[in-house]
Amino acid sequence: MAESAETRRRWSGGADVVVAVVATYFVVCVAWLVVSVLKRSVGDYGLLEGWIGPQYFADYSHGFVRRGLPGAVLGLLSDRSPRAVLVAMWVLTFAALAGVVVVAGRLLARLRNGARTHIPLLLAVIVVSPISVSEIVLDPGRYDFIGIIAAAGFVGVGLLRQKWLVLVLAALVAAVAVAGEELLLVFVVPLVLLCVRRVSVQPIPRARVLRIVGVVLAPALVLAALSALMRPSASFVASMLAGAGHPPTEVYNSATVLRLSLSDEIRLAYDWSRGLPNMVLSAVVWLAVYSTAVGAVAVLLPRAVQGYWRAAGYFALVALGLGLVGVDNRRWWTLAFLVQLAYAAMAPPGDQPEQLSTWCARRRIRAEVVVPALALVVALVTYDLPLTTIFVSDVANHDYLVGLDRVWRAPLHWLVGRV
Repeated sequence: MAESAETRRRWSGGADVVVAVVATYFVVCVAWLVVSVLKRSVGDYGLLEGWIGPQYFADYSHGFVRRGLPGAVLGLLSDRSPRAVLVAMWVLTFAALAGVVVVAGRLLARLRNGARTHIPLLLAVIVVSPISVSEIVLDPGRYDFIGIIAAAGFVGVGLLRQKWLVLVLAALVAAVAVAGEELLLVFVVPLVLLCVRRVSVQPIPRARVLRIVGVVLAPALVLAALSALMRPSASFVASMLAGAGHPPTEVYNSATVLRLSLSDEIRLAYDWSRGLPNMVLSAVVWLAVYSTAVGAVAVLLPRAVQGYWRAAGYFALVALGLGLVGVDNRRWWTLAFLVQLAYAAMAPPGDQPEQLSTWCARRRIRAEVVVPALALVVALVTYDLPLTTIFVSDVANHDYLVGLDRVWRAPLHWLVGRV
């Protein structure tokens, strides 16, 4: 009996090493491909001709306009020449990638006392997922990525000890995020709530917590309300198009959508998705990718995170809802996943083991291996689905997918050729 237990222990240890090696292999492959895509894309002035280009010419020169903060800052720092705008796009992109590093690093810090094999597994789940690094690289310069930078900012704010400083900086980060894109308000609310609870020395009534959260979010709420009520003039939108070199007759881009009503944006999302069936199918695909990824993160952490599944459910509902009013579901699920990681990095650990791990243990399933493996399989399969390329740079995405497909299947092709 003792020998049998020892044998099982050795086999288990060997399996852990294999899993760690495979996970590390995927991380290195994807990192190499990301660098390759960046090398080809940096310096591409064609980005100005795409959807996002005109948005960098929005500012407050003619009064408040939603999403005008980045353009206003750029106008103060440069002449907004094509080169300056391109640099701003890539600064935002690399800042978002740095935000992923900050969030992932803080999350990995929780694994110091856990199994060492969990570190490469967690990295693989985060890096390989199509709702993480690849979306940032393949669609550079989007204002949505301000939400990722803000999430990293909240993670840093949560480490501070001075109560007043935490609340002031939380209010500032939330306001800047909403000034960059008003829809980010729904993503920052749970992180503000964590900041408020973190500075509370002792438990306080829920009503008081909500009042403090309301005060901290007040500037962001005002900016979101102004964004919903005020629309730029047609002449201002025309100047944005001219600044980016777009024809004045262009119907849909990041400048013209600023004048759309909510019903217009829903219609736009419906039309560009080519009907309701595609919208539903896309939502199901991304929900599967998101669910397996957040499940993998949950079982890899040494202890359950307070409110983890409530937050995961909330962000999933947010992504589903925003998919109805904004084109490109992939960006909303990217925000949902990465902000959920920030939540997991900030929230205090609970006293109980993760419920998903307990459920798997009762069925003699090694949750810390099976669930991340499932997340990686779902992620890799999703890269080959047509829905992942909708509203993303088709050329860059195709190159990325071909390279990924070639690299991660290379060992299998090598073995088959040897047989």
